[in-house]
Amino acid sequence: MPETGLHKYYVPELYDIKIYTATVRLDNENILSTIGYKALQFRHYRNNSLFTKFSRLIDVFSFLIKCPKQSAVVFHFPFHARIYSFLQKIVKLKGIKTIAVIIDVEGLRHENPGFLLEECRLLNRFDFIVVHNERMKNKLAEFLPTEKMYTINIFDYPSPVVPLKHSFEKDICFAGNLKKSNFIYHLNKIEGIQFNLYGEGFDDSIPRQGNVVHRGTFEQAELINNLRGSFGLIWDGDNIETCDGNAGNYLRFNNPYKFSLYISAGLPIIAWKESAIAPFIEKNNIGLTIHSLLELEIQLQQLPVNNYAVMQQNVITLSQQTRSGYFLKTVLQKIIDKV
Repeated sequence: MPETGLHKYYVPELYDIKIYTATVRLDNENILSTIGYKALQFRHYRNNSLFTKFSRLIDVFSFLIKCPKQSAVVFHFPFHARIYSFLQKIVKLKGIKTIAVIIDVEGLRHENPGFLLEECRLLNRFDFIVVHNERMKNKLAEFLPTEKMYTINIFDYPSPVVPLKHSFEKDICFAGNLKKSNFIYHLNKIEGIQFNLYGEGFDDSIPRQGNVVHRGTFEQAELINNLRGSFGLIWDGDNIETCDGNAGNYLRFNNPYKFSLYISAGLPIIAWKESAIAPFIEKNNIGLTIHSLLELEIQLQQLPVNNYAVMQQNVITLSQQTRSGYFLKTVLQKIIDKV
């Protein structure tokens, strides 16, 4: 079916959260609205009464009646509300194409095979699935047809802010949920490198560490030009020798949203060698991949300034794309061309 005449919709989440770590869904929705996708609104969004649930059912069937068969609907996965799962089932019965944009795979995050199998059962109901990267695609291919899956490679980070130029220094920034990032309290063991931390959950009761500074929490619009450092760090777990635990294992499959943040900010990346984003970093020459944070001092000492300049220029090119919504637009166009 040619795209002309195709009606395109998305299911909005309507979050009020402003801190960057929870905004990937909202960013995607803003991009979708700019390229002609219409939002499917549900009434009484913040109310869970029986009347509300009944009203939402009416909304589902109302959409089903009005929506042309030649349509496509984009959902985020996991579903934010049960009604979205029901909506997806109903529109499929009419022959409307459904697209899942994966935000997280909880079975992989928590290393729970049973839950992963259930998630894949739900995902298999979709006609098309947008996955983070080739590693995630290969893992899910154990349960899902590969022809349904399309990789996005980077989540977009829409912003009108032009990133600042960063100089090569031995300083690194880390942004995210600091409460679950216990490795940050061991960074003082890495001498000669300054670490700047951004986000909520920092334990101020821990004695001050000279080379580790918590710079505070910023809203998304302000964060890009408040990041101080020559590199953005992608790491997780409890220690600095490797990425461990569930959080570390999840890095083997997902694209952390901080990856998009750093790219949009024009920052070259330092990431775990075994993470799913490591091949992308190496292929595009946008940073360093390491097995252990203890390698950092030698790695930075041996990195020529000219090499850093090339990395940053490569990141700037990607930054222009992530800030304009290029990656979501591109993967959806590939899908729409198949509809």
